[in-house]
Amino acid sequence: MSMAAFSTAFEISKNNTETLDHPRAMLQFGIVAVAIGIIALIVVITHIGKHGLRLKSLYYVFFPLAWAAFVIPISIQDFNTAKAQINELVSAYTSNQCEISEGPVQVLHEQSRHGHTKGDIVSIGGTKLEINAFHATTAYREIIAHGGVLREGVYARVYHYNGRVLRVDVRKERVN
Repeated sequence: MSMAAFSTAFEISKNNTETLDHPRAMLQFGIVAVAIGIIALIVVITHIGKHGLRLKSLYYVFFPLAWAAFVIPISIQDFNTAKAQINELVSAYTSNQCEISEGPVQVLHEQSRHGHTKGDIVSIGGTKLEINAFHATTAYREIIAHGGVLREGVYARVYHYNGRVLRVDVRKERVN
């Protein structure tokens, strides 16, 4: 077998901000809800003189404001947690705190395309790792069903930290 060079299929970086997308979107929804509540309040105030104060009118004011009061703090907390995870994983990678496993990939369990089960379980150089497409992480999460490169027989070198894969290098040829 000839020694083929490795190519990097995945490498974690601070630019991997996909994990921040959900909390960022929820924060935006919360801000929109506040705007809707304020607009509804203005409409209710301007119509009190003509129609009197109605309980249904207050619902249109307080529901979006209450929803926003619930969603905005949770979104900020989720955003900060995701940001801390990105920093932790990138720091572990850049300061060489991660372990390296190398060898042919053995697939012990394959996650279905739609989830509802544990992730792909692979063994590389005797190290078992779980790759789960449905976990919010900046680490590698491309499962086999979604085109992931950690397939049976592929010779890979993975850099991992606390069970999360931070870099994946693969050889061009397969090991039989």
